[in-house]
Amino acid sequence: MSLILRSCVIAPCVFVWLLACQPPDLRAAEWSLSPSLEVGGEYNSSVLLGSGREIEDFVTRGKPRVEILAATERNRLLLDAGLTGEKYIKNGGLDTVDSENRASWTRYWTPAFSTQLGGTFSKDTTLETELEAAGLRADRRDRYRFGGDLGGTLLLSDTANVALSGAFSANRYPEGDYPDYRQWQVGLDPALKINPRDTVGVAVYHSDSDYEDTGRVRAVSGTVYWRRNWTETDSLTVGAGYYYSWLDLRALTIPGLPRPPDQEETEGGFLVDIALNRAWTERLSTTVSAGRQQYDSVDAGTVERTYVRTSASYLLTPLLALLLNLGWDYHTQVGDSGQDSYYLRALPSLRWQIGKDTFLTWGAGYERVERQGGGEGDTERYRGWVTLLRRWPNLL
Repeated sequence: MSLILRSCVIAPCVFVWLLACQPPDLRAAEWSLSPSLEVGGEYNSSVLLGSGREIEDFVTRGKPRVEILAATERNRLLLDAGLTGEKYIKNGGLDTVDSENRASWTRYWTPAFSTQLGGTFSKDTTLETELEAAGLRADRRDRYRFGGDLGGTLLLSDTANVALSGAFSANRYPEGDYPDYRQWQVGLDPALKINPRDTVGVAVYHSDSDYEDTGRVRAVSGTVYWRRNWTETDSLTVGAGYYYSWLDLRALTIPGLPRPPDQEETEGGFLVDIALNRAWTERLSTTVSAGRQQYDSVDAGTVERTYVRTSASYLLTPLLALLLNLGWDYHTQVGDSGQDSYYLRALPSLRWQIGKDTFLTWGAGYERVERQGGGEGDTERYRGWVTLLRRWPNLL
């Protein structure tokens, strides 16, 4: 619990530190405080989803969140902090409090040059977080993560710009079931606007994940992309490229025996990235993403991930919307010991706006995790939930 309390303290401290680094013009900034609260309950037929223990339970959940924003012509300071508390009716040992916090400072030095400095701290559980982020199943374990990032964008001309980014993150598992690891990432993204709607660019990235006493995964990738913007919100992005990864596995040392050699594996593959955001009518809007990418897993491995994800919103009435989230993720683990798997889900829901900033949502869902060829760990689960969300935008 002490680490959870730290998560509530670290992000505000980073925010105060960023505030202290600001130039005097921030005192004249436009400030806003925007809290929100979401409460609800859920039925879950398989809480641990494929870990070998089929646990059915009812979960109550509360999510307080706050966003603090200060903005001037040259500076934008943001704090976004939230907690998620879960109470399990039948299995109290699964109760948890997660936290997600981020503080960032964007500085517009000139009309052509801007930078962003950020810091994050979070506590989560790997099962649901990894499913949401990558569709990859992991055992349910507590995880603490902190990190920072620095990026900049330079306009070279009216049609050309270049973006440079760097990030560091550290991941700690207090229960010791997964190896702690540190990750560094750098990226370069030059882009050229060929007309008011169309932009072409090249995204180059390098990542280095060092897993404590287990191994190291390094990867480089390059993607050529084209993006078309119909409006500020409607866009299509298509990209293709290639990645190459090095997986170094450290051999286990047994006292009294010679140290065996470490194992090194390399892998390369094609990358694809497609994303479409479109409001087709005043009632219907969709978001679709699909592609193939390389991903570093929590158990010191690297996987090739092929995915298709889509979300849709259809207004049945001005206050009632039908929402649909669909997804399919297929994973091929690099190395001789890996096994292919996929994660499938369908999550429809109804959202009713019962007030200006108040929403009531009913939802149901089906999820399935399966290893290719079948076997231990194949499972499915059914979910049903109701939530009430209340926002107070620009409260102060």
